[in-house]
Amino acid sequence: MSVRKNALKNASEEYGKIAEVISRYAIHNSGISFSLKKYGESISDVQTLANATTRENIRSIYGVNVARELMDLEFEDSKLQFKAKGLISNANYSVKKCTFLLFINNRLVDSSAMRKAIESVYSAYLPKNMHPFIYLSLEIVPQNVDVNVHPTKHEVRFLNEAEIFEKIQQAVDSKLLGSNISRSFLTQTLLPGVPTSSDESAKQSLNESDSAKEKKVYDHQLVRTDSKEQKLDAFFKMQNASSLSSEVVVNEGSENLPERVEIQLTSILELREEIEKQCHAGLLEIVQNMIFVGCVNPKFALFQHNTKLYLGNTQKLSEELFYQLMLKDFGNFGVFRFSSPAPISELAVIGLNSEESGWTVADGPKEDLAQYVINLLKSKAPMLDEYFSVEIDENGNLLTLPMLLENYHPPLVNLPSLMLRLASDVEWSSEKECFQSFSREMAAFYAVPETVHSNLSDLSEDSSKSDQPSWKWTIEHVIYPAIKMNLKPPNCFSTDTSILQIANLP
Repeated sequence: MSVRKNALKNASEEYGKIAEVISRYAIHNSGISFSLKKYGESISDVQTLANATTRENIRSIYGVNVARELMDLEFEDSKLQFKAKGLISNANYSVKKCTFLLFINNRLVDSSAMRKAIESVYSAYLPKNMHPFIYLSLEIVPQNVDVNVHPTKHEVRFLNEAEIFEKIQQAVDSKLLGSNISRSFLTQTLLPGVPTSSDESAKQSLNESDSAKEKKVYDHQLVRTDSKEQKLDAFFKMQNASSLSSEVVVNEGSENLPERVEIQLTSILELREEIEKQCHAGLLEIVQNMIFVGCVNPKFALFQHNTKLYLGNTQKLSEELFYQLMLKDFGNFGVFRFSSPAPISELAVIGLNSEESGWTVADGPKEDLAQYVINLLKSKAPMLDEYFSVEIDENGNLLTLPMLLENYHPPLVNLPSLMLRLASDVEWSSEKECFQSFSREMAAFYAVPETVHSNLSDLSEDSSKSDQPSWKWTIEHVIYPAIKMNLKPPNCFSTDTSILQIANLP
């Protein structure tokens, strides 16, 4: 017994493995209620209802972003004597790590060969190094299954594996092909910054000899714009540039501004260093010398670099920008002060009422959960105020938010969900992870939303008819100049379509 006990790792890691197994069985057995909580905790880490569907259980455990992109998969083959049923993600969903849930005859198993076979189909639809969500349940004639191929019974083998894999691949490919009509873009990601053959030949010609004639530059190769130029309308600052002017008062006491505090916390210095190390040199050159062309919609914008045209995901770019600003200005933020205190309890209840929260009756009364959010954030109030300029009073009211970017204000419509995420998704127990996860959540809150809400911006094309700024003006003259000046694009932006090359004039 002592030998087996010594083989166990720390309690937290073992609990994580238990939670993973329970979660997978909860998804497979949608007609049964599962509940898992740590000893002494009041809130369950895994909670499903007996009347919930498989899709609802996936939403509860893995999140709404996965659940809304799932497709039903169900077929059978009498010749091969098997049935398949499950839920797989469509071409719009992709993550860095594959989630693969496989049940054979109602038993949780693993099959690396099957996972690779299915992922090979997805490789034609997803960006490079991105993976799907797969839940698959197979019913195979028991005498065709060999469960004794692995000491832990974790893997199984069965007759006609190659033929069954092929049938599954065909079914998945058929589903993905049918879902492809809903995709926003059907183009392959081009890695920005990679020299083309024409670039290489140009470099060689420069090194041939000093006496060689200068290569002729044709009209279509000329770059007629300057990345340092500014447009005239940037100087016509919108009146009442704050979209939150009726709700937030900006603290502008410039004569009494405190001196900038030099942060020496090891955790912050390490996080800043990680940003530098992960910066993609080619993308940095593009971002720093880009010329803004125009907005496609609130989520996407076009910009030019030399003779190439790029499509930028404004939401992802702005989220990474605000994360880096959270670390850059750590402990030195300006302040947005609410004209009247915002009760966190009411914000939490509003957040729980939204579908994205995934709240169910089994989670407990919303008022109790809201009180938990208040108690947690109040206990962290001194630290939040000192480092992040998030002030919370003794009555559980939110008083201030940090000012990350001049002339830009976060969409307050997302404030309720922010309160929930700060309570549930921030790693409060470890300093570095706390600062990192808190900054990520704040960055997601401040990021430019996919759609413009009526209280966020004037939807009119003629912004002069309103005292609120056009969202297009804000993106062009506030967000992208800040991206150009401050953003250090991470390596992942070269493969996840955050910056996508769509044209090259030569």
